[in-house]
Amino acid sequence: RMDIPTLHKIENLHEKLETWPENVPMLAAIERMGIEPVPRGIDYDCALLVGPSGGFTAEEKHDIVSHSFVKPVSLGKNILRTETAVAAALSIINL
Repeated sequence: RMDIPTLHKIENLHEKLETWPENVPMLAAIERMGIEPVPRGIDYDCALLVGPSGGFTAEEKHDIVSHSFVKPVSLGKNILRTETAVAAALSIINL
């Protein structure tokens, strides 16, 4: 990456999902769901959602994937620490 991604303050997940603009895709790194890997070389604006240490709860996962703008993605077979997951996903997205 040659630019710095925008970081937002910590907010309530449910409230953020409810107010998220439908036209901005959100890639949600959700572990252990058997989903497709993070897409490489994205050429459009999108958001990246990475969960807390220990992962999302079942209720949070259900809430996240219930929104049409969310695309669940995998960061691979290993579970990464939160800060590592962000760096890994951003490096793949911008290949």
